[in-house]
Amino acid sequence: MVKAEWSSENTHVIPIPNNFRGKYRGANSGKKYVMEVEKCIKKIKSKKEDLVDL
Repeated sequence: MVKAEWSSENTHVIPIPNNFRGKYRGANSGKKYVMEVEKCIKKIKSKKEDLVDL
């Protein structure tokens, strides 16, 4: 995952769901994308940051 040069250290990047060309493919890919979001939210909470937008 590439982070834009202009983004701050508080910007967290998650993969965009795409069953055909994305990071995860196939029937169970939806669950894997949800796990990515959950992991990101846990990271944000562990830093005591607020989730502003998704």
